[in-house]
Amino acid sequence: MRVQDQDWKWFLRIVQSYSVWEWRLVIVGVIGALFFLVAPLEYDVSNANQVLSTLATAQASLLAIVFSVSILGVQLIANRYSARMTKLITSSAAFQATLVLLFASVAFDLFLLFNLPTIPSQYTISGISIAAGLALASGVTLNRHVNSILARSTPEGILEAYEESVSVEDFREAVSKSVDSFDQHPLHELHELVMSALSRHEWATAKNGIRYTNRISVRIIEQEAARGNLWSTKDDLSHKYFRTPLEEYLPRTAKEATSSEEIDLAEDAIKTISDIGQAGISSHRAYIASQAVSGLTSTFQDTQDNQEGHRLRVAVLDSCRTLLVEALEKPAPHMVSSILSMYRGRIRVWLIKDYDKWTYRHHLRDFYDRGIAIGLDLYLQHYGEYLTDCTIDWSSRNNPESSNNVTNVIFYLRRYSIETTLNIFRYIERNDEWPILMTGLRDGWKEICKKSAEHEVDGITRIFIRHYIDIAYIVYRLDREKASTWSGEVAHLKGEIPNGSIVDEALSESRREGMTSRLDEFVSVLNRIQEPESTPKKFIREVTDDTQEYSEWIKSFQREIQSTYEEYHAG
Repeated sequence: MRVQDQDWKWFLRIVQSYSVWEWRLVIVGVIGALFFLVAPLEYDVSNANQVLSTLATAQASLLAIVFSVSILGVQLIANRYSARMTKLITSSAAFQATLVLLFASVAFDLFLLFNLPTIPSQYTISGISIAAGLALASGVTLNRHVNSILARSTPEGILEAYEESVSVEDFREAVSKSVDSFDQHPLHELHELVMSALSRHEWATAKNGIRYTNRISVRIIEQEAARGNLWSTKDDLSHKYFRTPLEEYLPRTAKEATSSEEIDLAEDAIKTISDIGQAGISSHRAYIASQAVSGLTSTFQDTQDNQEGHRLRVAVLDSCRTLLVEALEKPAPHMVSSILSMYRGRIRVWLIKDYDKWTYRHHLRDFYDRGIAIGLDLYLQHYGEYLTDCTIDWSSRNNPESSNNVTNVIFYLRRYSIETTLNIFRYIERNDEWPILMTGLRDGWKEICKKSAEHEVDGITRIFIRHYIDIAYIVYRLDREKASTWSGEVAHLKGEIPNGSIVDEALSESRREGMTSRLDEFVSVLNRIQEPESTPKKFIREVTDDTQEYSEWIKSFQREIQSTYEEYHAG
């Protein structure tokens, strides 16, 4: 039954490929045949024989031209792009439709020719009319086929043909074959074309190949999702669909483009990984985003320690931030952890490299305000009410309800935001300079607190404000001059959010309970480093006799906040 269905689909595909003009010419031949049946003409049998012989010979010549042109097209595509791409000629509807029509036309001519002595005269003239219509239609079909070959001999033409040839059904079947019989992934031909273009320095072709990889992949995800496929728990092929392109093909493309000093193409490959991951999240197939994260990790690891490598590292981190915000907006709570973990891990590795401070500043600022803050805002739009009703101690180091994916996200956001901040402080220890503008760090944490407060999830807002306060203390310990504006921003925050008293509550908790655990551990390290008898590392500010302990500092910090708040409201 499956074979019959495939044959029927093939027949419909051929029939539908004929143009209006071909159908018109065949219909004209049929109308002429009907006319000659009603009004028969007298003719000489030898003349009819000659006409049919001429038609058969001419169409046999056309058939030879079809094969010649097709062979030339196959050779050109095989030599310039990939041998696997040649199937775009032999399996194209234009090629097969031309062959079918020419074979049918020649067969009809030969049938009339061999049966000419026995066919009644009125039927012979009608048959010649039909044969003439078929011959003219064959000529039009040949013209379309030649134009098709010429179009597919260009890079854009071959890519368009490739996209047209990739249907959802064919893609699934090809993925299944790649798993069962170790065939290549269905996007392998496209990957070969891109790599071949890169080796030939055909940058426009490589760029278009990457763009078509993006378009085809996103389309397949959307169409399969619409059909109810690609569920990881129900579809055995789901994890095989895009793992190879995301984890192998596109990272390899980015690496090869970098080797050719075509950084724009490498960035295109990174963007394609990100776009496919976003399509997976948007279609609730978050495991695709996990594969995208894996591909981004490989690309990050392959970057070089130069200006071009910096561009690619930033592009990877920007893509991670985009995937994080997408996962929080959708939302996909079970996906947030792996994206955040990879994102924070890459930033950590990046900071450990101790590049020049200007290398980091823009993206580290974006991590807080365009990543964590925006993502938290979008997430709380979905789960704010639910989280408000949760009876969880948000100040805990780990989630007491670790099996709850919804609450886990808040703990992940807290944890990785703090760890990134600590990695920034460690960079300062090693290099005696700030990799982020103080306003970027301060305003980023303030924005996180503000977004949380706007959704009136008081427990979460309190703990973020406490983190802000603790970070302000560490900044005070590292560089007292840079810490002077932190209290003023808390005062402004108090006046901007719906429940300003939450700031006072957070300050009271901080005075009563001390610093939160992870940040307190870092201050313990600072205390050891800054002891007079120790050999300090390079440091922006060494400890002085008037350095305040946290319990004393927070009292003065609270007074500064209150003073600024009163001035703010009085103005």
